[in-house]
Amino acid sequence: MRRCIPTTIGILITAAAGSCWGNPVDFNRDILPILSKACYHCHGPDARQRKANLRLDAPHDAQADRGGYAVIVPGQFSASRLYQRILATDPSLRMPPPDSGRTLDNQQITLLRRWIEQGAKYAPWWSLVAPARRPPPTDIEPNGWTRNPIDAYVLFRLRQEKMQPSTVAERTTLIRRVSLDLTGLPPTLREVNNFLEDDSPQAYDRLIDRLLASARYGEQMAVA
Repeated sequence: MRRCIPTTIGILITAAAGSCWGNPVDFNRDILPILSKACYHCHGPDARQRKANLRLDAPHDAQADRGGYAVIVPGQFSASRLYQRILATDPSLRMPPPDSGRTLDNQQITLLRRWIEQGAKYAPWWSLVAPARRPPPTDIEPNGWTRNPIDAYVLFRLRQEKMQPSTVAERTTLIRRVSLDLTGLPPTLREVNNFLEDDSPQAYDRLIDRLLASARYGEQMAVA
C-alpha cells in the first residue's frame, strides 16, 4: 500500500492515453479486444463459424500470401487488405459487414493502423507467458522518496513522464486513506490517536498489518 494513491492513478491514466497516441501499440492491451469483438466471430478459431478461410487470430494465416495480396502486411497498412476493407465505402466490401451489428470507431481504426505500421506483432496471452523477474531500476537519482523496490519502479515511470512524486500526506490523511481502502470504513478516533502517538518507523507497517488482519478487510474484499 503506497501513500501517494493519486499519483499512481495518474500514471495509469497517462499510460492508457499513451496506448492510443504516443507509446508502442500493445497487442494484448490494444488490439486483441478489437479483433475479439469485431472480427473473431467470422475470422477466429472456431472453424464452424469461419468465413473466407481466414483466421485473424493466427499470424501465419493473417499475414500469408493469398495470391498477390495479404490480409495484414507488417509495416504497410495501405497494402493490408484488412485496413482496406475496414475503410471501404462499398457496403459489400466493408468489414465488419454492416449487417453484422459490429462497428469500429475512429480510435480503434487508428490503433489497428498504428499496430500494422509498427510491424503487426502478435503476442501470446499474458497468462501463457512464464513470469520473469525484473530487477528494480537503478538509473534513477535517489531523493529519499523511495522506500522499497516498488517505489523505485514508480519513480522511474514518473521520471519518464516528467512528473514529480506527490508529497507525503499528513498522518491523519494516511490512516483515513488506508482504512477506507482496506476496510471501507473510516478509522475511529481512538485508532487515529493511537497512530499519531506511535512515532516509531514501523508505525505505518503495523497499521497496515492490523487492517489486513481485521474481519472488515475480508468483508471489503468480498464486496469488491
